[in-house]
Amino acid sequence: MKSKRMMKEISSREMASVTARLHYQTEQRKDPVASTFVLRLTGGSSDPEPVGQALTIASTALVSGVAVELWLMGDGVELARPGAIEELTLAHSPPLIELWNAVREAGPIYACTQCLKRRGMDVEDLREGVTQAGAQAFVASLATDGATCLDF
Repeated sequence: MKSKRMMKEISSREMASVTARLHYQTEQRKDPVASTFVLRLTGGSSDPEPVGQALTIASTALVSGVAVELWLMGDGVELARPGAIEELTLAHSPPLIELWNAVREAGPIYACTQCLKRRGMDVEDLREGVTQAGAQAFVASLATDGATCLDF
């Protein structure tokens, strides 16, 4: 059995390879297909795989020069609570908190207003870097030229 450190090194190498290929492909295009990925994450702490997928795609897009907006909706708003991401683990994935931090540092993370309210959460319950936003802001993000929506 490989140690966590070895698994992280392998994951980092694999990530670097994918990143290099995406960077090359992006450089070869004169007009990138998408200038912004709007990621809609509806999975929460009970199912970390979609969380890992969304954060991996988001962080890979960022290092490839594609802007990212992460929208937490449905059970995904659970991840906006301080400490929620830190509790999640996913086999064969870099630590999810590291991916989260990369996304938070580079682009906005929004939490659906109605979804928060349905779960008894408010602005005061959100971790640093998460902004409460409603349907109007989500639609505006999707209507931006070059935006591509990805659902997780």
